[in-house]
Amino acid sequence: LQPRAQAWWEKLHQPDRLNEDPPVWLTAEPKALFFESLHGDGKNLRMGIGIRAKLTTSVAREPAPVPLQPLPPLRPALAEDRGFAIYLPVVADYRGLVAKLREELVGREITLERGRITPTDFVLYTSGRSLVVGIEFRGDAPGFWMDTRGIVYFTGVPHFDPASRVLKIEDFQFTRRLSNPLLHTATWVMQDSLREQMQSRLQWDLGERLNKGSDKLTEQLNQPLGDDMQMSGTVEHLNLTGIACRKAGIEIGLEVRGQLKVNLIQPSS
Repeated sequence: LQPRAQAWWEKLHQPDRLNEDPPVWLTAEPKALFFESLHGDGKNLRMGIGIRAKLTTSVAREPAPVPLQPLPPLRPALAEDRGFAIYLPVVADYRGLVAKLREELVGREITLERGRITPTDFVLYTSGRSLVVGIEFRGDAPGFWMDTRGIVYFTGVPHFDPASRVLKIEDFQFTRRLSNPLLHTATWVMQDSLREQMQSRLQWDLGERLNKGSDKLTEQLNQPLGDDMQMSGTVEHLNLTGIACRKAGIEIGLEVRGQLKVNLIQPSS
């Protein structure tokens, strides 16, 4: 078995592409070679052989192969040898998020504590660790709000719930108003009403996108590795590791956990 195990060991040092957009690469740094208990079915004697490895994901540029280490001696399997965990980033680009806001909110009247506004456009960009949301609108309200137009800006902190798979904006605050000096006389009651209404509407359901990503990863975990090896894996959990505003979009860091094994295929005689 040693020559086949050596070939298997060397293949796992090569990077494997998990995702196209953004490009995500998986590298495995093998650490140990283990075996599971022998068992038979009356006709065949079977033994599971596995490799414990450190899995690393990288975005964009293809990483270099992991430096080849000598094949280690076999040892019995341990409890921690089962399952895998890898980091998989998901980028919600601002262009796509704005398109969703336009589809759902532009032209739809929003009733406030005093008067009404109708969003006409949106803009999203990052400012340090915060997300800036610009809302272009037309308004209709008593007094200073009568027949006015303007752009109002908010800052907030993105929040992602892995259970509901919904991206929200928290700690939503006004920053400044433009296009109409009358807007500067708005009361805090009016400001809070507008802020609360917009915060409740700024939500994006990423469930479909993450399901596609999970299906793609599952597909990648169930494919041949050459002529004599077949990967077999399942994705079981998605855990949030972090979220940050980047130049191009909101990056959501996910830890993917599941089960993975590689079956050694016996050559046909």
